[in-house]
Amino acid sequence: MKICTSTLALLVGALLTPATEAQTLLGSDNIGLAAWEFSPSPANPCFQPDPLVVSCSISSPICGLPSPGFAQPGQLWGDIADDPLTDTFYMTGGRIIEQYTLDTPCSGPLTCAPLNSFPGPTFMGEITGMGFDNTGGVVALPGTPLLWLTDGIQIAAITPGLPGSCTFTTVFGPCSPTGLAAGEIMTDITWDPSSGTLWVCTNSGGVHNIAPTACTVISSFFTDVCGAGVTQLTGIAFDTGTPALAPLAVSQPTLYITDGFAVERMTTTGAPPLATFGSPTPCTLAPSFLSGLALTQHGGTYGSNRINARLNTYGQSSTAGPTFGLEVSGSPAGANAWMVLNFNFPGAGFLCPPAAVAGTKLWVDPAPPATITNLGPLPFACTPIPLPIPAAVPVGLEAFVQIVYLPVGGPPAVDATNPIYTTVMLP
Repeated sequence: MKICTSTLALLVGALLTPATEAQTLLGSDNIGLAAWEFSPSPANPCFQPDPLVVSCSISSPICGLPSPGFAQPGQLWGDIADDPLTDTFYMTGGRIIEQYTLDTPCSGPLTCAPLNSFPGPTFMGEITGMGFDNTGGVVALPGTPLLWLTDGIQIAAITPGLPGSCTFTTVFGPCSPTGLAAGEIMTDITWDPSSGTLWVCTNSGGVHNIAPTACTVISSFFTDVCGAGVTQLTGIAFDTGTPALAPLAVSQPTLYITDGFAVERMTTTGAPPLATFGSPTPCTLAPSFLSGLALTQHGGTYGSNRINARLNTYGQSSTAGPTFGLEVSGSPAGANAWMVLNFNFPGAGFLCPPAAVAGTKLWVDPAPPATITNLGPLPFACTPIPLPIPAAVPVGLEAFVQIVYLPVGGPPAVDATNPIYTTVMLP
């Protein structure tokens, strides 16, 4: 896989085409005591992404503390936050914050093994929102991992301890942002690494951009979700694949917002966003009532495989992305696995409809700058292929991958996986 990593690194600084983000959404259900991972609604050109709706119980206590806990219907307590560098997530029911695993190699997208737990800060009330920040630099040393919190009135930032430590350190706050209306309660918070600011949503349909050190609102708009007319918002997540780096003037910073029943993607002014490969439609129904929202940088699948072979991703495609890799299963015995890898520059990188090549359907464009790599025979069982992403790979770079199996004598293919796609995002 060093060839693939080198190929990514060679494209640093290249002129990109508009980003075609891949990601999944995370939702917290503090009534059903579950975490949900689900994909945006599919649409053309490939009727992608393939639907993904999985859940896990968050009733697995650790550190001698209760699990994140049940939140009474009608309460604003509870939320979920994603850490792409460790591919873990945090969930709270308001009082206890617990850390869980996400997508470990060959284990499925949502593993939910408990790693750490601690009570919320004593200087705050019940937590209504969380957002993870791997950049630091604004209120802490650069690179300090921060978990931003709100109890509806105040905001603060803490650094969680290492897994199993059962501790955290307060880094910033608390402070009460100026510029909110009387009676306006923050229901979720998310970090915007592109501008070094925070976004919050509120119980009155407000979406506010906050300068953290000044603790003041710098811009606002009010919205509902998917035209439902409901003003109370329960979750917000910044799309860290936006904006793509210059010279992509068309890539706008974008948010995902939920009222608990549906999720809508919109720009940071409330305007309709540009459709992307990973989020081709603005509205997605929630799999359960969501008390909070987060975004992962997981890859997605589209198209179809030929017989048995399946391709997926694990980890998250941040820049840097130490946890990212591919996982392949169902490989035919004795056949050489040829990996076709392309990007969204200078062409689209994908083929829809697929092309008939080597006796099978090819969903990834094999034209340059594609690389075609012989991985040799692979086992039938799930096999992880680590593919860490270098820190300098630019935001918005989209990768498309498919594996085709050829017998020793050459075509026609004996099998081919489905294709996958993923987008490089800020951590």
